Amino acid sequence: MALRIVAGLFLLAGLLTVVDIILKLIRGHLDLNLMLLCLWIGPGLLRHDPTWRKWALAILWFIFFILALLFPLALLRPPLDFQFFGFPATPAPFVATLIFLLAMFLLTLWQYRVLIRPDIKRLFKNGPAPGVLPRT
Repeated sequence: MALRIVAGLFLLAGLLTVVDIILKLIRGHLDLNLMLLCLWIGPGLLRHDPTWRKWALAILWFIFFILALLFPLALLRPPLDFQFFGFPATPAPFVATLIFLLAMFLLTLWQYRVLIRPDIKRLFKNGPAPGVLPRT
C-alpha cells in the first residue's frame, strides 16, 4: 500500500507539473520542468521497474537538496516570495513557510524510506515485464 501511495504522489506531482507548464505557456513562458518525469515514475513504480525506482530516488534527493537550500533562506530572509502554478503568491508568513517546508521534508523523507525498505527493494529486483501492472 505504501508503494502505491508513493507512486500516486509522483503521478500527482507530474500532473501538477503539466498544469504548471500549461499555465506558463498561456502566459507566454516556456518552462520545461524536471518534475515532468514524475508522470513516468509513478506508473514505473507500480510496474516495479528498477529504472524508475532509481529515478524516483534521484528526484527525492534533488528535493532534499532544494529543501536544504530553502530552510536557511526562510530563516534568514523571511518572508519568502514564491510562485504557485506560475503565478506570484503573496509573501508567505514566516511560520507558514517553515511549516510548509517541514511538511515537505517529512513527506519526502517518508517516500524515500518507503523506496529503500528491503521488502520494497526486493519487488524491484525482478519486476514484471514493462507494461504489466502488479496484481492486487
